[in-house]
Amino acid sequence: MSAFWLEFGRYFSLYVCQSLIFYIMTDCRFSHQVTRWIWALLCVGSTAVSIVATLLDLVYLGWLYIGLSASTMVAYVLFFVYVSRGPWQKNLFLFSIYATIYYVVQQTAYVVSLIWFPDSLWASYTLRTVFFCLVVLLMFWQWRRLINALEANIGGNWNILAFFGFATNVVVYAATLSWVVLFPYDPVPWLAVLLTEFGLVVVEYATLVWIVILQGKQQTARAEEAQRKLLESQLAAERVYVEQARAHRHDIRHYMVAISGYIEQEDLAGARAYLAEHQALLDNEQLMVYCENTVANALLRLYQNRCQTEGVACEIKANIPEKMALSGLELATVLGNVLENAWEANSRALVPKLVFRAYNNNGLLLIEVENGVLGEIKFREGLPQTNKVGGGLGLKNVMQVLEMHGGMLQCTQHGDIFFTQIILPI
Repeated sequence: MSAFWLEFGRYFSLYVCQSLIFYIMTDCRFSHQVTRWIWALLCVGSTAVSIVATLLDLVYLGWLYIGLSASTMVAYVLFFVYVSRGPWQKNLFLFSIYATIYYVVQQTAYVVSLIWFPDSLWASYTLRTVFFCLVVLLMFWQWRRLINALEANIGGNWNILAFFGFATNVVVYAATLSWVVLFPYDPVPWLAVLLTEFGLVVVEYATLVWIVILQGKQQTARAEEAQRKLLESQLAAERVYVEQARAHRHDIRHYMVAISGYIEQEDLAGARAYLAEHQALLDNEQLMVYCENTVANALLRLYQNRCQTEGVACEIKANIPEKMALSGLELATVLGNVLENAWEANSRALVPKLVFRAYNNNGLLLIEVENGVLGEIKFREGLPQTNKVGGGLGLKNVMQVLEMHGGMLQCTQHGDIFFTQIILPI
């Protein structure tokens, strides 16, 4: 019975702490209640299997430990990747962070117990449990802040981090398990292993920090380039408007002289015909004012002119006030990125179209953009996926602006039409 409780304490304490850590790390695909049940059942199942297998074959505990550790690690990584939202590369990298913590805590507790409590297995398990509880508290306090910082810097490019973290941990894990079999109770080689692991962890995470900083700089450069293109588009739209206005102001004198001539000759029919011809000319030149907002007008004119040049069906109905909760730059970020995405998607669509509608409703600005698309669009966390290098940055910038002002963004697809719907406070 004492052997049973010894093994029960050994494994149960480990798997409870391990499940708590993974629960904190998990960005739930399901409800929190479902996620809690998943990790609780995995904890109980892993504990039961480990206890039964160990009690049945205590002679070959070293190799049995290797098999149990490897199988439970595989089970936990598969469950973690499955229940967590986001790309599997991201979840694999996050698991590698846990694996590093696991190695360090496990070996530190074991070395301390071998040096100060060589004859007490309970001491080793107690120390390990205490260290893991400290890790649980630390992760509960800082984990989400760490992940937010990572996502802000790498822009969704998790591939290199996943490969680096996984490869490093496989090497360390294999080396550690070898020492378990060769020197199960000698503290000197275990201390050497622990120091080696600390060195590897320092090198690994120093390299990872450098990679994250480098990707952060690249992300910042892409954001600045996207902002530059957005401002260039707005400037081009304003330039077209100014040139059209200047041309009309230059020609207005000739129009006035012609109308005066018709009036002097008392030719009212000729004057009406001339005015109608002049109005048709103004309509053809699309000197349009869609709404009161200067920024929105500039961007809508730009994309309406693009549609006219390329022969793309375009419909614009906008009621956007000049004064809004958003600044002009923020409104340009929202409208510019959404319209640019719609324009790029139309370039590949079989039936391109651009429909823009905006209207006020109880203090909210409701915007809907329709455009053509080609094929089925895949979504990740509510946003369309893209294989374009640095792609997806525009809508992420839109989301940041909307979150700051309490707005909402929804993207959907119905057949060959893509819908972007935005709610903004006025």
